[in-house]
Parts: sequence; structure tokens; C-alpha cells
Amino acid sequence: MASLILEATRFVADYQSLQDYPIPSAHSLPTRWTPPTTGVYKANVDGAVFRDQSTTSVGVLLRDDKGQVVGALSQQIYAPLGPLEAEAKAMEAAVIFARDIGIQDVIFEGDSLQVCNAMNGNSLALPAIANVLEGIFLHLQSFRSFLFSHVKRDGNKPAHLLAQHVKFVHDVEAWVEDTTRFLEPVVASDVVVCIGLLLLWFVPDDYY
Repeated sequence: MASLILEATRFVADYQSLQDYPIPSAHSLPTRWTPPTTGVYKANVDGAVFRDQSTTSVGVLLRDDKGQVVGALSQQIYAPLGPLEAEAKAMEAAVIFARDIGIQDVIFEGDSLQVCNAMNGNSLALPAIANVLEGIFLHLQSFRSFLFSHVKRDGNKPAHLLAQHVKFVHDVEAWVEDTTRFLEPVVASDVVVCIGLLLLWFVPDDYY
């Protein structure tokens, strides 16, 4: 009976994570990636499930306020997790990775509303991820400031690519103050878009 209840709980969590309901959040951002404020770093995270291989993957990309990459991570988890559990493990990996690099002020951004809202205290964590989120809160004691932010999937492409890159990684692959070639176009695109938005913001209306 206990195993049946656990399986049912996981099924409900997986279903809700796939629906991506717009749970209200005070820190929901636009589709496009936006840079953090000066002196703050942003960690974009994503989790993926490969059911045919019974594995889970996480991708993490750390950038500074200029959009420059300071760290990237592709990690494989040898466990058949559900989509929501994968997103929670991705967030956990991002927190640990940022801590190990020595970052003190960071925004953790992902495309799972359930995880972001639970971390911000806007909703209760589902049983399937409650233990993972409790562990994340313990790791957060190492930071000076932190925030959890939601972004739509289109604004989370580099982290998604890193999660998919795990297909070519045996266990874990990390880059510090560097990036891998397959990420360069999408990261450069984010920077160009941000610069364009800043120019539009500061150009006076009468300029045109």
C-alpha cells in the first residue's frame, strides 16, 4: 500500500510539472534571459529525464551581470526520476556548484514554477521533492544573498542544452571561467539581446 501511495504521489507531481500552471510568483521574469544587477550572478538551471536509459540529467550555467560565463555544468544522475524531481535536483546542483565556485550573491533561475515558488515560500513543496528542497536550504547558508526566479523555457535555452549534453558525458563535466563550443551561439545571442534592450531603454524618445 505504501509503495502504491508513493507511486501515485509521483504520478501527480509529474503531471502537474508538465502542465506548467501559472502559479503566481513575485519573481517571474520574461521569456528572454535578462542579466542580474551589478555584482550579482545568475545561475540558470534545467533538468531532463531520459526514460529509455532510466537516467536524469541536469544543466547549470552561471553568468555575471555582463552575460559572461563564469561556470557551466552537465551532470548525469543514475536514477529514474520524474520531471519535477529532475528540476529539483537541477536546482540543488546549481546551488552546490555556485557555492563551490565561491559565488556569494546569486539568482537561481529555472523554468519549473513549482520548484521556484516552493523555494520562495509562495507554495508548499510537493512530497516528491520536499527532501531535496530541504537540503537546498541547508546549502544556502553559504551565500550572502540569493533569490529564486522563474523564466519561461525560451529564456532558459543554455541550461537546457547543458542538460541534453549529458548524453555525451559519462558522469559530470564542468567548465569554470570558460564555456564549451556548442553553447557559444546561444550565449552570444542572449548578450546581444540584452545590449539591444539597454540601448532602447536609454535612448531618448525624441532621438527618433
